[in-house]
Amino acid sequence: MHFFYSEVIWDQDFILDGEEAIHANVLRLKPRERIAIVNGKGVKCIGIVHTMEKKAITGKIIEKIDIPSPDRQLCIALSPTKNIDRYEWFIEKATELGGQSFIPLITFQSERRQLNLDRMRKIILASMKQSGRAFLPGISEPIALKDFLVIASSDQKIISHITGKSLIDFSKMIPLKSTWTVLIGPEGDFTENELKLAMNNGFVPVSLGDYRLRTETAGLKIVSILGQ
Repeated sequence: MHFFYSEVIWDQDFILDGEEAIHANVLRLKPRERIAIVNGKGVKCIGIVHTMEKKAITGKIIEKIDIPSPDRQLCIALSPTKNIDRYEWFIEKATELGGQSFIPLITFQSERRQLNLDRMRKIILASMKQSGRAFLPGISEPIALKDFLVIASSDQKIISHITGKSLIDFSKMIPLKSTWTVLIGPEGDFTENELKLAMNNGFVPVSLGDYRLRTETAGLKIVSILGQ
């Protein structure tokens, strides 16, 4: 069954327009065909196509399910990688695994400071539909670490850092059902001053294990543990 995204879902009817209508036409949907529709806010429906036009697809809702919000809310603030393909891969896979909010974090050693957010949002949307999830993750404009620390508000705040000092082993932390914000630095990692600044703002430095992980791999490891 094909999945589609629509913000226009009523109790009995739905409309697919814009790029979703184009996608439906590419797939050559036919009247009376069943499809799944999500609105990105926790509503998942099964619908039957009624009319097929180039600019709009209409149909009837035959089943509507309200998906409860995840018990654990996860915000990943990850520095964009120099190779944009790797960052796009992270966004795609993290969405599939249950990431809910993405912050492109700009640090002292960040080599990439700009992103095509329209493209990122399309990747997130496609990944949400592919995985059958009902909530659409958000992605913000790139923001400097010092500015983000001022506004970051979560019950649990951690920062992944490569260092020779003794750190908390993240794999042994209990994934509490609460709000989490995780900071992950660039290929060159956070500086010591950035680490101290984060700690002064309530972030706990953690280790992701004995091996050095790429930025996007570290992010995916976090999401695989905390995502829902």
